[in-house]
Amino acid sequence: LPPLLAPPLPPGYPPQMLFSLLLLLVQPSPAASPAAPPACVPGTIKLGGQGPRVLAAPHGDFDAATGRIVDLACGTLKWACVVARGQRSKAHPVNVNRPTEGYGRKSEEERRTSCAEEVYAAWSTAVGSFSPKLYVEVHGNVRKELAGRLDVALVGVKEEDAKRLKKLLEGEREKHGLSWLEVRVEGLDAVKMKAGASKKWGELGKRAPALHFEFPRRAREEPERTARYLAAVLAAFSAD
Repeated sequence: LPPLLAPPLPPGYPPQMLFSLLLLLVQPSPAASPAAPPACVPGTIKLGGQGPRVLAAPHGDFDAATGRIVDLACGTLKWACVVARGQRSKAHPVNVNRPTEGYGRKSEEERRTSCAEEVYAAWSTAVGSFSPKLYVEVHGNVRKELAGRLDVALVGVKEEDAKRLKKLLEGEREKHGLSWLEVRVEGLDAVKMKAGASKKWGELGKRAPALHFEFPRRAREEPERTARYLAAVLAAFSAD
């Protein structure tokens, strides 16, 4: 590697400023470090924070406001966060958190493509860089039958912890103006959004314990409110 060449300092700057500038050159900022972007589609994967608890939005802009919710909640929780934006569209429905493409399809109907594999590899590397002990994904849907409901899918979560999670989700609703939101948790209730494809061959299949939140559109219309709700629930759920 070629040596770092420091720029000349303006007149009047103390010599120790040179050392400070060199530190800024060689030290990455953990607050907003982008992962290497795949070449086959546009988009970014932003990493922030630190620690073994990871909050993530694989479809940060496609699932409207989920990236914003994760960014805000991470700021409160001081967790690690990973947010992908720009890779997924209806024309090119890369799934990001698994090596397939498909929009509105059953898991067995999704197509495995080289582009999807490339994007997923970048996503999985970004998540894995934090060695997560708890992995949480935030998604959104526009299904009419789920317009007033939050579905939570689980991986490797004990029944007593699932019950505790549901109690927290229900208990925090009114405090955050979400009393209208029905809460269903996999294993305790009938859940539509089970994240089956990601469990089979994606990131949820690698991480345990893991939570997968599917927020309806109405909850995402005020991302600040939903971020505060989610942060309160996760802080209590993950407390040692």
